[in-house]
Amino acid sequence: MKSEKQTIFLLIAVTLLFFVFILILPKISEYTFEKTGISEAPDTSFFYKSDDLYNIAERYGESGRQTYVFMRWTFDLLWPIVYTAFLTAWIWKLSNYLKIKKIYYVPMIAMMFDYLENIGTTIVFQNYPNKIEIIASITPWMSMLKWTILSGSFIILIVLLIAAPIKIISKRLV
Repeated sequence: MKSEKQTIFLLIAVTLLFFVFILILPKISEYTFEKTGISEAPDTSFFYKSDDLYNIAERYGESGRQTYVFMRWTFDLLWPIVYTAFLTAWIWKLSNYLKIKKIYYVPMIAMMFDYLENIGTTIVFQNYPNKIEIIASITPWMSMLKWTILSGSFIILIVLLIAAPIKIISKRLV
Protein backbone atom coordinates (compact mmCIF):
# COMPACT_ATOMS: atom_id res chain seq x y z
CA MET A 1 0.00 0.00 0.00
CA LYS A 2 2.82 2.39 0.85
CA SER A 3 4.38 1.76 -2.55
CA GLU A 4 1.13 2.75 -4.29
CA LYS A 5 1.01 5.98 -2.23
CA GLN A 6 4.58 6.74 -3.27
CA THR A 7 3.69 6.11 -6.91
CA ILE A 8 0.70 8.45 -6.70
CA PHE A 9 2.86 11.10 -5.00
CA LEU A 10 5.49 10.72 -7.76
CA LEU A 11 2.85 11.05 -10.50
CA ILE A 12 1.39 14.16 -8.87
CA ALA A 13 4.85 15.69 -8.32
CA VAL A 14 6.09 15.15 -11.90
CA THR A 15 2.76 16.36 -13.29
CA LEU A 16 2.84 19.57 -11.24
CA LEU A 17 6.48 20.18 -12.18
CA PHE A 18 5.69 19.56 -15.85
CA PHE A 19 2.86 22.11 -15.80
CA VAL A 20 4.99 24.67 -13.93
CA PHE A 21 7.57 24.37 -16.71
CA ILE A 22 4.83 24.64 -19.35
CA LEU A 23 3.83 27.95 -17.75
CA ILE A 24 7.47 29.12 -17.71
CA LEU A 25 8.19 28.20 -21.36
CA PRO A 26 6.55 31.33 -22.88
CA LYS A 27 8.62 33.54 -20.55
CA ILE A 28 11.79 31.77 -21.64
CA SER A 29 10.85 32.28 -25.30
CA GLU A 30 10.13 35.96 -24.58
CA TYR A 31 13.48 36.40 -22.85
CA THR A 32 15.33 34.68 -25.70
CA PHE A 33 13.52 36.88 -28.25
CA GLU A 34 14.49 40.01 -26.31
CA LYS A 35 18.14 38.98 -26.26
CA THR A 36 18.42 37.64 -29.83
CA GLY A 37 15.97 39.89 -31.65
CA ILE A 38 14.41 37.00 -33.59
CA SER A 39 11.88 34.36 -32.67
CA GLU A 40 13.42 31.60 -34.78
CA ALA A 41 15.41 28.98 -32.85
CA PRO A 42 16.93 25.71 -33.99
CA ASP A 43 15.53 23.72 -31.08
CA THR A 44 11.93 24.67 -31.92
CA SER A 45 12.20 23.65 -35.59
CA PHE A 46 11.31 20.15 -36.73
CA PHE A 47 13.96 20.16 -39.42
CA TYR A 48 16.40 22.64 -40.86
CA LYS A 49 19.64 22.50 -42.80
CA SER A 50 23.17 23.39 -41.72
CA ASP A 51 22.88 26.61 -43.76
CA ASP A 52 19.78 27.51 -41.74
CA LEU A 53 21.71 26.94 -38.52
CA TYR A 54 24.51 29.26 -39.68
CA ASN A 55 21.93 31.81 -40.84
CA ILE A 56 20.34 31.83 -37.37
CA ALA A 57 23.79 32.13 -35.77
CA GLU A 58 24.52 35.15 -37.97
CA ARG A 59 21.17 36.81 -37.24
CA TYR A 60 21.50 36.26 -33.47
CA GLY A 61 24.79 38.14 -33.35
CA GLU A 62 27.48 37.52 -30.75
CA SER A 63 25.33 38.50 -27.77
CA GLY A 64 22.33 36.54 -29.01
CA ARG A 65 24.43 33.42 -29.58
CA GLN A 66 25.86 33.67 -26.06
CA THR A 67 22.35 34.05 -24.63
CA TYR A 68 21.11 31.10 -26.65
CA VAL A 69 23.98 28.89 -25.47
CA PHE A 70 23.44 30.06 -21.87
CA MET A 71 19.76 29.07 -22.08
CA ARG A 72 20.66 25.64 -23.48
CA TRP A 73 22.85 24.93 -20.44
CA THR A 74 20.53 26.35 -17.79
CA PHE A 75 16.81 26.07 -18.50
CA ASP A 76 17.15 23.59 -21.35
CA LEU A 77 19.31 21.36 -19.19
CA LEU A 78 16.35 20.96 -16.81
CA TRP A 79 13.40 20.98 -19.23
CA PRO A 80 14.27 17.62 -20.88
CA ILE A 81 14.59 16.04 -17.43
CA VAL A 82 11.17 17.41 -16.45
CA TYR A 83 9.31 16.30 -19.60
CA THR A 84 11.08 12.93 -19.53
CA ALA A 85 10.19 12.37 -15.87
CA PHE A 86 6.55 13.27 -16.59
CA LEU A 87 6.26 11.05 -19.66
CA THR A 88 8.27 8.16 -18.24
CA ALA A 89 6.38 8.06 -14.93
CA TRP A 90 2.95 8.13 -16.55
CA ILE A 91 3.85 5.70 -19.35
CA TRP A 92 5.47 3.37 -16.78
CA LYS A 93 2.40 3.40 -14.52
CA LEU A 94 -0.13 2.94 -17.33
CA SER A 95 1.92 0.39 -19.27
CA ASN A 96 2.43 -1.71 -16.13
CA TYR A 97 -1.31 -1.65 -15.52
CA LEU A 98 -1.91 -2.71 -19.12
CA LYS A 99 0.96 -5.25 -18.94
CA ILE A 100 2.98 -3.64 -21.73
CA LYS A 101 6.72 -3.96 -21.22
CA LYS A 102 9.48 -1.36 -21.50
CA ILE A 103 7.64 1.22 -23.60
CA TYR A 104 8.46 3.80 -20.92
CA TYR A 105 12.02 4.04 -22.29
CA VAL A 106 10.86 5.94 -25.38
CA PRO A 107 10.86 9.42 -23.72
CA MET A 108 14.42 8.82 -22.51
CA ILE A 109 15.54 8.44 -26.12
CA ALA A 110 13.92 11.80 -26.96
CA MET A 111 15.81 13.39 -24.05
CA MET A 112 19.08 11.98 -25.38
CA PHE A 113 18.48 13.54 -28.80
CA ASP A 114 17.50 16.83 -27.12
CA TYR A 115 20.86 16.95 -25.35
CA LEU A 116 22.72 15.99 -28.55
CA GLU A 117 20.89 18.82 -30.32
CA ASN A 118 21.98 21.24 -27.57
CA ILE A 119 25.58 20.07 -27.79
CA GLY A 120 25.62 20.45 -31.58
CA THR A 121 24.02 23.90 -31.53
CA THR A 122 26.40 25.02 -28.80
CA ILE A 123 29.45 23.90 -30.79
CA VAL A 124 28.21 25.66 -33.94
CA PHE A 125 27.26 28.88 -32.10
CA GLN A 126 30.45 29.01 -30.00
CA ASN A 127 32.67 28.57 -33.07
CA TYR A 128 30.75 30.89 -35.40
CA PRO A 129 31.81 32.35 -37.87
CA ASN A 130 34.12 29.36 -38.21
CA LYS A 131 32.19 26.45 -39.63
CA ILE A 132 32.22 22.88 -38.37
CA GLU A 133 30.21 21.27 -41.16
CA ILE A 134 29.98 17.78 -39.68
CA ILE A 135 28.35 19.11 -36.48
CA ALA A 136 26.17 21.59 -38.39
CA SER A 137 25.00 18.76 -40.67
CA ILE A 138 24.23 16.31 -37.85
CA THR A 139 22.50 18.74 -35.47
CA PRO A 140 19.33 19.17 -37.59
CA TRP A 141 18.90 15.39 -37.54
CA MET A 142 19.12 15.43 -33.75
CA SER A 143 16.30 18.00 -33.73
CA MET A 144 14.16 15.95 -36.08
CA LEU A 145 14.71 12.76 -34.08
CA LYS A 146 13.99 14.59 -30.82
CA TRP A 147 10.68 15.96 -32.10
CA THR A 148 9.65 12.68 -33.73
CA ILE A 149 10.34 10.56 -30.66
CA LEU A 150 8.97 13.17 -28.26
CA SER A 151 5.76 13.37 -30.30
CA GLY A 152 5.62 9.59 -30.32
CA SER A 153 5.97 9.60 -26.53
CA PHE A 154 2.96 11.87 -26.17
CA ILE A 155 0.99 9.70 -28.59
CA ILE A 156 1.91 6.63 -26.52
CA LEU A 157 0.73 8.43 -23.37
CA ILE A 158 -2.57 9.42 -24.99
CA VAL A 159 -3.18 5.88 -26.25
CA LEU A 160 -2.45 4.49 -22.78
CA LEU A 161 -4.73 7.09 -21.16
CA ILE A 162 -7.52 5.88 -23.45
CA ALA A 163 -6.73 2.15 -23.10
CA ALA A 164 -6.55 2.07 -19.28
CA PRO A 165 -10.15 3.24 -18.67
CA ILE A 166 -11.37 0.89 -21.42
CA LYS A 167 -9.70 -2.01 -19.59
CA ILE A 168 -11.24 -0.92 -16.28
CA ILE A 169 -14.71 -0.62 -17.81
CA SER A 170 -14.45 -3.93 -19.66
CA LYS A 171 -13.37 -5.73 -16.44
CA ARG A 172 -16.41 -4.33 -14.60
CA LEU A 173 -18.76 -5.41 -17.38
CA VAL A 174 -17.53 -9.00 -17.30
